[in-house]
Amino acid sequence: MAMRGRPKAPGMVQICFRVPNDVADFIREMSTLNDRQPGAELARMLRPLMEVERKRRAWEQQQRTPIRPPDASEAPPAKRAGKKQKFPAMAQEQSLEPDLFGAAPADPPGSGG
Repeated sequence: MAMRGRPKAPGMVQICFRVPNDVADFIREMSTLNDRQPGAELARMLRPLMEVERKRRAWEQQQRTPIRPPDASEAPPAKRAGKKQKFPAMAQEQSLEPDLFGAAPADPPGSGG
């Protein structure tokens, strides 16, 4: 069987599909201008579109996956019969901080009353 045109490069596949006449004419014209096979010229035109589509799909996939696993404080508490639940860690930390807006003495300091 005789081969037509240049031999295919390794890792390349040949596809056949129909396109409108004006598109085929444009591809032929550009391939002649750039001294390429029409299929190579079409691939050159499509490569940037394929890259954009790949990035869009990766972005959509990233939006679907959670950014980080939920913390222990966000996870629903496990129900255990007969055991007391511990206070959350935040409540213990808050109790250690001084209360800046708590009750203050009525007399100003230094009045000696």
